[in-house]
Amino acid sequence: MIIFLIFLTACSEKIVYVKEQVPTDFLECENLDMDRNMKTNGDFALFVIDSVSAYRDCKAKLKAIRDFVEGDK
Repeated sequence: MIIFLIFLTACSEKIVYVKEQVPTDFLECENLDMDRNMKTNGDFALFVIDSVSAYRDCKAKLKAIRDFVEGDK
């Protein structure tokens, strides 16, 4: 009987940990060209629009990564 119980303990489930992988698309933000020759207010306005676009892109990707990592909680 004792030998039978020893064999039953060997059949227990193994816990496997899997490292979560973040998709590579979310690891890079939109590029922002900082070397601009701004001579007019229009040039500056285009720079501000591009800056906001890059900020929103990065913010959305960081939120997606956070949701992906914390999704199991």
